[in-house]
Amino acid sequence: MNTLTTLFQTILNMSLAASIVAVAVMIARLLLKKAPKIFSYALWTFVLIRLVLPFSFTSRVSVLTVANPSVSERGGVQFVVPSANQPVSAVPRPVIKTGDPAANLSGTGINSETSVHGGQEPVSSGAALPQSGSQTGTEAMTSAPASPISPILQVGSVIWVIGMIAYAGLLIANSLTLRRRLRYAMRVRQNIYECEAISSPFIYGLIHPKIYLPMDLDSRQRKYVLTHERVHLRRHDYVFKMIGSLLLMFHWFNPLLWYAYILMSKDMEMACDEAVLGRLGSGGRVNYGMTLLQFASKPTITALSFSESNTKLRIKNILNYKKPTFWVLAAGIVACLLLAVPLLSNPAFGKDQREINALLKEAEDAHIENVLMTVNLNEPYNEYQWSIIPMMDQDLVIVIGEQNLERKVTVAYNFKNAEVKAAVLETAAWGAEQCAGLGDLFYHLYVDESVIPEALNNVNLALGDHLTTLSYCTIFEPLGPISLSYGSNSDQLVAQFTKIGGTDSGQLVYDKNSGRYWINSAADQLGLPESFWDEFVDYVLLYDQQEIVQNSTCAVLEDGRFSCPESFSSLPLGAQQVAPLVAWNETHELSEDYGVIGWDLIDDQTEDRTQIPVLAMAGGTIREIGEDEQGRRYLVVDHPSLGISAFYGGLNDRIYRTEGEEIYNPGQLLGYLSTDNLPEDQRPALHFAVMSGGETLGDLVPYLQYAMASPVKINVFEILDLTFEIDEEKLALMDAIVAESDAYSEYAGRRAVIERTYAQQKGISLTAQATDFPTLNISQEVGTNKLYIDRGYRLDETVRDVIPGADGNFLINVTLDRSPTMGNHTNYECNAYFPELQVWLNTTYNPSTGQYSTTDVNMEDEALMEATYAVFDELNGRILRTDERALDLALQLIQVMTDEQPAEYKLEPMASLFQE
Repeated sequence: MNTLTTLFQTILNMSLAASIVAVAVMIARLLLKKAPKIFSYALWTFVLIRLVLPFSFTSRVSVLTVANPSVSERGGVQFVVPSANQPVSAVPRPVIKTGDPAANLSGTGINSETSVHGGQEPVSSGAALPQSGSQTGTEAMTSAPASPISPILQVGSVIWVIGMIAYAGLLIANSLTLRRRLRYAMRVRQNIYECEAISSPFIYGLIHPKIYLPMDLDSRQRKYVLTHERVHLRRHDYVFKMIGSLLLMFHWFNPLLWYAYILMSKDMEMACDEAVLGRLGSGGRVNYGMTLLQFASKPTITALSFSESNTKLRIKNILNYKKPTFWVLAAGIVACLLLAVPLLSNPAFGKDQREINALLKEAEDAHIENVLMTVNLNEPYNEYQWSIIPMMDQDLVIVIGEQNLERKVTVAYNFKNAEVKAAVLETAAWGAEQCAGLGDLFYHLYVDESVIPEALNNVNLALGDHLTTLSYCTIFEPLGPISLSYGSNSDQLVAQFTKIGGTDSGQLVYDKNSGRYWINSAADQLGLPESFWDEFVDYVLLYDQQEIVQNSTCAVLEDGRFSCPESFSSLPLGAQQVAPLVAWNETHELSEDYGVIGWDLIDDQTEDRTQIPVLAMAGGTIREIGEDEQGRRYLVVDHPSLGISAFYGGLNDRIYRTEGEEIYNPGQLLGYLSTDNLPEDQRPALHFAVMSGGETLGDLVPYLQYAMASPVKINVFEILDLTFEIDEEKLALMDAIVAESDAYSEYAGRRAVIERTYAQQKGISLTAQATDFPTLNISQEVGTNKLYIDRGYRLDETVRDVIPGADGNFLINVTLDRSPTMGNHTNYECNAYFPELQVWLNTTYNPSTGQYSTTDVNMEDEALMEATYAVFDELNGRILRTDERALDLALQLIQVMTDEQPAEYKLEPMASLFQE
């Protein structure tokens, strides 16, 4: 559906562009009313070209400028643009990592090795944070997105296809009907046929066109008809008419193009009439006109008829015809040539002075000052001094490049749609691609290096350099476990988060006055939707308003309120402990589970029995953690402030606790009750015991009096461990799959060996070569269901007689890493060394393009060099075929590893990993 809708968008854009050109031709026809009709007819060629070619050259005099369409870097015009979440053009997005002095930028001429830093003039808070809307800019950086397409376009594309099918059916039916009428036509001579079933002459056929005449034409009629039709044949008018009718199949929905087709047919016939009169002379015009009247017919879309296209108008034109002079013909030719550029060209990119001036005036009226940006770029971009103006429109920025205090580049860029809205370019080195890349780059530099640092500085000053930290937060599921820090002043809220095990820090600034927020590029690259950041802001605002004073699981708030998973309540003044269940129903059963005499407590109010939290009754230290034979966890916690130890039994392992861990406050989360092996209608029980002086206390009511039962979702801090375990049975099954596979038969002679990797035994490594160099790794991101597939290949072979008498040592190293910690890395090196000749050839190879890029060579013998590349091709072919089979093998291993449960992974063909 996406492909069909994209095609329909292209057809719409071409149709609208052709319509504007058709209107211009109609106007030109009026000006050329007294000129020979051949010129009016010639102008319709420009409309046909518009309907065939989606792209064209650009100029300042294009007639399309009246509609102000957007222009892509390839020269295509867009009246109908993709939906708001779809990039308009395939401009590669820059990648910026916060805190990293190197910016990895593609497609904009920016040096990834140079320092990128922000330096701005003093800017007021109002200038740094325009008071309008909310913005994340996340969609601007996503590349593979699956973006929603307008439902109207989707429905329209289906209707369009139905219309084309109906039109094609009409063409076929018309053609078949005509062919049946012509089946008994008799050939007179050459390509001339006579037929009793027709009443008017016409040309039919495309590759071998034939002239069909009615029976019993007199000699005068035959002369005029054949002269007319032969002019059509010589000019190939029948071809143009067929092309026009076929193009109408794609543009059937456009009534203006139907009208243009009718006018083109009229001009075609009148131009043909004038050519005939030029041959017959003025004496034959009356008889020729009478012949037209005798054979007046309705037009057809499959044949070129002698007397179609408004016979009355044609006769009037015949009677008024005067043979044109040389100067009239010359003027007509010049007029057509002059009209070619405005009718065929698209608007020039970078000449939107009026739109840019209006936006600059808008910024001036809103008192928005420009922010100076200092950044190292490659030539010719380092010749400019750059600044940015954040517009009141939350999606729009203006980037300005000056040289010697003269403005050379001005780009209004909508970073949410990845679209250049307007541009004024006073340099030939710039185009749409550079403008889009630089617009996006400087917006993110502005956010990373100006907005966020200033907001962090303001908040830290207000808080005394202290942000509240939640060390292990899992409520934001798309992020996984994170360390979250946040704080605010009267105007701004700031938040920073780092994924557990990660290094890049995502940052967010929220302006309380305008409700607008910004995220840095590290957060932007996560590709999360705007709705996620809306929820993120709401939660962090909630935390900030509660003034949580500690950094672990549940918390006691400053005003005595108590916050824990799924619960919110208040402790009585002076209370020293809380009940271990949030909603204890005040009943119990005495039991000796775990060999400890205690009470089995039930929470019958928490709706989800798998989410019943167990709380620490007071601060203390976890002395012991264990399990019973059913896998139910228990904890023994010493509570010195109460002079007791407490036993908590019947927990699952969803909350990560360790022996010796400190519990700082009452109500901290210890875990959730286990529902394993319980009937669906049975509530789980907490086995609770209190011990003092080596004895188990019998009366536990004093320790259970403060139970809280006011469900309000505040936060959930838990380990969502989705990691797939690889036990001995799975390993044996995968080993059998590898043994039966022929994935590496062409690559190495030895049998592939599989083993588990890492201490947690969460991944596998497969080696299919003589060295210990791993060939295939499948690893997991800790705590998630994400899998990463790394491949590596190493061929080290000696090839005899590469050319006669020259033996070569060939070494090929391929690295395809997709590591959750080290990031993505691809490398393909091909090296050849000829020891006897003391020559070598070192190169890199791109499987996507099949091209080599030589890095080091001292080889001068062209025959040897050609033979060396031939060996490289043979060895690389083996590696590519092996990698295709290895991906199939990896899929089988993943299905075993995950028990065919949902998992996130990508099996990317090697060629796609090297695409720029």
